[in-house]
Amino acid sequence: MLKSLQSLRGIFAIMIFLHHFPVHGHGLFAAGGDCGVDFFIILSGFVMSAGYGKRAVESGFSYRRFMWRRIARLYPLHLLCIAIYLALYGWRIGLGAYATLVPNLLLLQSWIPVERFYFSGNAVSWCLSDFMFFYAVFPFLAMFYHQARKWFTATLIAVTAAYFAFIWLLPESLVTPLVYILPATRLLDFAGGMMLWRVFTAADTLLPAIRRCGYAIKSIAELAVVGVTAVACIYFEDVNPRFTLASYWWIPSALTILLFALNEKAGGGIVSKILSWKPLVTFGYVSFSFYMLHVLLISAYKLLLSATGIAEQPWIALPSLLAVTTLLSYVVYYRFEIPVSQKLNGKI
Repeated sequence: MLKSLQSLRGIFAIMIFLHHFPVHGHGLFAAGGDCGVDFFIILSGFVMSAGYGKRAVESGFSYRRFMWRRIARLYPLHLLCIAIYLALYGWRIGLGAYATLVPNLLLLQSWIPVERFYFSGNAVSWCLSDFMFFYAVFPFLAMFYHQARKWFTATLIAVTAAYFAFIWLLPESLVTPLVYILPATRLLDFAGGMMLWRVFTAADTLLPAIRRCGYAIKSIAELAVVGVTAVACIYFEDVNPRFTLASYWWIPSALTILLFALNEKAGGGIVSKILSWKPLVTFGYVSFSFYMLHVLLISAYKLLLSATGIAEQPWIALPSLLAVTTLLSYVVYYRFEIPVSQKLNGKI
């Protein structure tokens, strides 16, 4: 993956962390969760198309091997996080809560539009349920695109139109489970990432012109795209949640991915240079571990406050908890996630 996109994974993971970090009963950065999740889903469609888009339609493609690699990447860390969750809460929850963990273990929880199911266990793992669905259908979407590009595009446009009608007609109680959580609905974000990859490859012809633009112009373009996301975050609370849960972020996320992917190949501007800083790139690699662990550590922080009666000191706790989560993410990534994934991949 390009360095800038790898670093952006880490930055958006921190935005999700700030969304969940509690300050006087509320998340510190309200827009960070929806924005970060949408970026990750669109980026996933973009990256999967880059790595497997053509391979998925070749005669030697193995669907079984492809899915096994995805399972080996996601599932061991998912199980580790469930174990941590049970260590924190296993003695506090009843039999009903244990029952909600069954679909969670199978990564099917996001298909059940009931909060105690889709946010069961390590609550952020609902996203893994979505990603496993995206991966399962990706080869078929790739084949559809390669065999009938015009029909694929027309279908995507028609489904998008139907999507906006669908989310507008939903009763309020079903907006979060069916707009934000449901894998079938979020597939539209993932497919958008696939189409974004096609736009990126088609834009390769523009690279000579972009290279000639000069460092200053490329820097201005990058700062403008960052500004688009910043403005979207500022006005986030003024927009209907039916949109901010997903579609509100499509354009900012797509612009961010496309601009930084093109600019990096063309030399990049000031933001690309910052994003190429090695510690940021490295943190991007551990961002999945960071994402999976952060809510569990925030929960441990809340339990500590409750058990000790210590007054909440968010501006002391925030950097401390961020540092601990980051450190533990590196340990889990290099000592658990990568070794286990490699071992499982060696079995097929």
